[in-house]
Amino acid sequence: MVGSVASVVACKAPSFCGCEGIVVRDTARTIVLVTRKDDLVTVPKKGAVFAVEARTPVREKGGSGGSDGGERRVRAVLEGDSLMRSG
Repeated sequence: MVGSVASVVACKAPSFCGCEGIVVRDTARTIVLVTRKDDLVTVPKKGAVFAVEARTPVREKGGSGGSDGGERRVRAVLEGDSLMRSG
């Protein structure tokens, strides 16, 4: 997840709802975002729902592997509880 753009779409702690930024740290129980204002926000995974965006390269159909077909954005909605790990 580090390096992807993430936003908090729901959270038991309402002050985190709507936070958006680039994931700079993914710990066992938190995700740390850096916002457009260069603030670090540490969001607890427990009780949160994250929308994560990533960009993937698209190859042209029938290309020889070197062809560049641009990028495709992939968006996933993830429950923070399922991202928690012990340790």
